Amino acid sequence: MDFNKVKAYVCPVPAHAKQIEVIKSKIVKAGGLLVCDEKTDLSDYQSCVDQCDVVVILICPETEAEDYVGVIVYAGRTGKQVIGVWPEGQTSGTIPAAINREGDGVETLDDLTKASPTKEPVWQLPDGKQREKQKTPWHKG
Repeated sequence: MDFNKVKAYVCPVPAHAKQIEVIKSKIVKAGGLLVCDEKTDLSDYQSCVDQCDVVVILICPETEAEDYVGVIVYAGRTGKQVIGVWPEGQTSGTIPAAINREGDGVETLDDLTKASPTKEPVWQLPDGKQREKQKTPWHKG
């Protein structure tokens, strides 16, 4: 995704703070603007989602919990883009159901800022390969 002047909310995941900082750094280097950058939990996630253009969420066991699913669902229903990011070094895994259902793409950490917003959404597997094309969810068009 081209983050130039895009307001991004990167969901905090305390157990993966270093990975979250790497994601934020990549977004800022690509010209993106961070909203709720100081937040260390999801206590005010609705306000953060309301302020952003895109929600970026690390794919890890913690982000499959109900609180993170709530962020994903809220973002999808309010028209915000939701981009999942595979952790650095992960080579296998499946896209979480909430991101698959409500999301707009999944990318590896290395490719996070390389995709173009004018192309179809990028749905990568952890090894960087494209997943098979899925049926378009009813709410996405």
